Amino acid sequence: MNKGLENNQMIADFKHTAELTLNYSNIRFSIISPAKELLFTTKNSERIIGYSFEDFEDYSLSCWGYVHLQDRKELERNFQQILTTSESPFLVYRTFNPHGELSWMLGGMNPFFNEEGNYAGIFHWEYNITKHKQEIDEITKLKDFFSQIISIMPQPLMFVVNNQIIWVNKPWINFFDYPMEEVINKSIDFLFSESSDLASFITSCNKLLRNQGQMTFSCSLQKKGGKNFIGKIFVKPLNTADFSQGLCLVFFDKSERVSREEKYNDIFSFSRSLFKILEFVIIRVENNKISWINDFSKNLLDYSSQELIDKPLNNLFENTKLYQIFRRELITAFNNKSNFSGEIELCKKDGTSVSFSVKASPVSYDNISNFVLILEPSRKLKSLVNTLRREKIELQFYNLVSYNDIQNLCQEAITSLELSLEKIPNNHLESANLQRNSITKINQIIQRVENLQKYFKIQQQEYSLNPFDIYFAFKKAKKKIELKFNQKKIILTHNLEPDKYMIQGNELLIDVFENILDNSIFHNNKTGIEIEIIATKITEKGIIRVEFIDNGPGIADELKPLIFSRYQRSDSITDGSGFGLTFVRQIISHFNGEIWVEDKVVNESSQGTKIIIEIPEN
Repeated sequence: MNKGLENNQMIADFKHTAELTLNYSNIRFSIISPAKELLFTTKNSERIIGYSFEDFEDYSLSCWGYVHLQDRKELERNFQQILTTSESPFLVYRTFNPHGELSWMLGGMNPFFNEEGNYAGIFHWEYNITKHKQEIDEITKLKDFFSQIISIMPQPLMFVVNNQIIWVNKPWINFFDYPMEEVINKSIDFLFSESSDLASFITSCNKLLRNQGQMTFSCSLQKKGGKNFIGKIFVKPLNTADFSQGLCLVFFDKSERVSREEKYNDIFSFSRSLFKILEFVIIRVENNKISWINDFSKNLLDYSSQELIDKPLNNLFENTKLYQIFRRELITAFNNKSNFSGEIELCKKDGTSVSFSVKASPVSYDNISNFVLILEPSRKLKSLVNTLRREKIELQFYNLVSYNDIQNLCQEAITSLELSLEKIPNNHLESANLQRNSITKINQIIQRVENLQKYFKIQQQEYSLNPFDIYFAFKKAKKKIELKFNQKKIILTHNLEPDKYMIQGNELLIDVFENILDNSIFHNNKTGIEIEIIATKITEKGIIRVEFIDNGPGIADELKPLIFSRYQRSDSITDGSGFGLTFVRQIISHFNGEIWVEDKVVNESSQGTKIIIEIPEN
């Protein structure tokens, strides 16, 4: 099965590098020939999929013999696709170990070529995601539901997370002339004609949404091709308590005049569309029968709207007595010319009870037999829906970052190995440097996956807060940074001392220091890189402030609000995944702290940067 392995120097070098760097990680790497022959796999193979390299020979398994038969066909199709396009999509598939236990894998493939430039096989990487699979299934259902409902809205609509476009509907595509694939996962800045409008919009969101829960913003917007128009944006957060879960943006063209009839028709249609996507059940009752109900009843009661229309309202109650009590309270409120609010329990289709907060209003106080009920899920159920939405966004982020970054880093490692092979006969030193570079890239893959694992553990609240020494975190991070940037001249000063600055946190503080220092050094092209770390106790607030001050190129004012955003890849900020500072912000939030960025010199953005964190003192 390993025929020809020793004769291919590049594969042999990769094997040596992989054995040094990957055997103790959670990523399995394999080399597969064009004839689908397993040439090599890392020693962690048995731990990850249940089979070692020798097992494939002993059991006469094909290279994907451990993969579920249906999913194996998808891997083989992907393998053939690489032959023509050299591109591999993101893959999720099922595997079985020798004991018959099923696992879910996330994986991808990258091609490599021999010295003559001919296709020589693929590198295949995979990672076990079994523990996330249930969340993925639930999130997919929720995503499909909202995508179908929201797509019918007549106004241009966009969902944004941390200034990044997650989804747009068809009217938005027609309105701005951009195809969906050109805007998804991009920053919203290209929609604004002036950068000052973007900065003003972000500032208004931070101020008005926190105070009012929604806002409208007028400015000059830009369609594809550079056509400008005066537009109005209506903004509503998905969760007023946490803007990071996303914003809903509805766009209007103020320059277009419409008749009053057209305007009211649009508003009526838009309102009905909103009723369909709101996360509570709306019921119209006429003479004790349900005459209309929105589609969210399927999510909360397991009934479709068609199953409930023209049915008595009391069918949703556990018994007639409970319905009569509710009915009496309703009539009492309506007779007093007031609306009703309270708590009720209704029965799902399977007979189980669900608690709701209920608000009721008659269509007219002269005819109280016709009324509207608004049923909002109890806090527990509402929390579950919010959690699913948040997990959906996190998984989208996880998928994008892990796939793109691992693919890019693998390609860089392969390129370094290929170049090193060319240099071996004439320049052993340069060849060795290139091989060391490939090891660095592979270590970055491992670090990226470990950071993503930590990111999800924070989301699942798997870390506790305990007394933690800032000086200890600094020393650990400093050691890693000096090893990584050993070719650069770095002057790092600080006022930290052991046991002097203690916070309520954990070992994730090491990641905070490492990522902030890494970011400052990576984007500083000066011969002498200077970074000063100043810690201060602010006793009256019970917090410790830590300032990271560098002599780098600085960050423009309009970009400062964006540097902690997911997917942010502006060349002015980062050439990497955009994940490092997002990860830092997540950790600081986990510590119940705050983080922001300022100029080193006030109003001089090009003179260096100051990143400030504040964390509660232990």
